[in-house]
Amino acid sequence: MGDSDHRPDRGPSRRRSVQGPSTNGKARCRPIWTSCCWYKCYIKDVRFEFERSKSRDVKRKHGVSLKEAREIFDQAYLVDQKNDDPEQFRAIGWCGGRLCSVVFEIRHDADGEYYHLVTAWRATQEEEQSYAENV
Repeated sequence: MGDSDHRPDRGPSRRRSVQGPSTNGKARCRPIWTSCCWYKCYIKDVRFEFERSKSRDVKRKHGVSLKEAREIFDQAYLVDQKNDDPEQFRAIGWCGGRLCSVVFEIRHDADGEYYHLVTAWRATQEEEQSYAENV
């Protein structure tokens, strides 16, 4: 990624970078336009919440748990908006040595913003292609 796209030492460039799904200033994202609006993101200090029983069910059904899916947010990943009501986002990135997707909601409590993980799965071929083209 070129210096005009992202400057980790000085924050996002004014020309092309935009704030991504996080509005608290902790995300640095830039839009990547394909058939929809993708954001390549890097998040620091994010909190996660999910139901343990749901994580086990997701692991059994899709081969990746919600606990494992948190790893997606540790490195560059793509984000797009999945639903408007409730507002949900899909992130595609690496966890457990494989490309995966996770659906999450941005929620708030007394301590601030956190990500509520809804479901996760191994990336589809279409998701793998989008990730390869944009990251």
